[in-house]
Amino acid sequence: MQADIMDNTYLEVLRSLVKNKLNFVVIGTYGLRLRSEKLKSLPIKDCDLALENTLTNINIFIETTINLGWKVQLWEQDVKEPLDYATLKNKYYLRAKKGEYIIDATYELYTISFETFLANSEIIQGVAVASIKDIINLKQKVGRPLDIESIKKIEMLLETNFL
Repeated sequence: MQADIMDNTYLEVLRSLVKNKLNFVVIGTYGLRLRSEKLKSLPIKDCDLALENTLTNINIFIETTINLGWKVQLWEQDVKEPLDYATLKNKYYLRAKKGEYIIDATYELYTISFETFLANSEIIQGVAVASIKDIINLKQKVGRPLDIESIKKIEMLLETNFL
């Protein structure tokens, strides 16, 4: 998959989410790519979002992505209509898929709050993108070996030390 096509595909969806008044911040490696030209070489497999955890907001994500032709799942179960908190509880995120594209939308954040991501975000290409520091902090707190390796690569590309 070509990086430019992937970037444009995700940006198109993200801008539709903004237009439909979804409260979200782009996080993860895709957020890093939007933040710095030096990070454009980072490979991405998906687009990660932090969502404000309200039923209205979560259901805007579901309705918008479905209307754009994406398949939405909650823990591998197809979602076709608005959800309630009882269904969402302890599931953490929704996944929207279209072909080879994936958007993971997290609504239960434990390591960094949505409000923190939002307060430190910047509007880039029409969408709110988390700060590099907050994205790195999230990767550190999650602590998977892949995240730690990713931080090392980011440090090398930015000539900065986060660890």
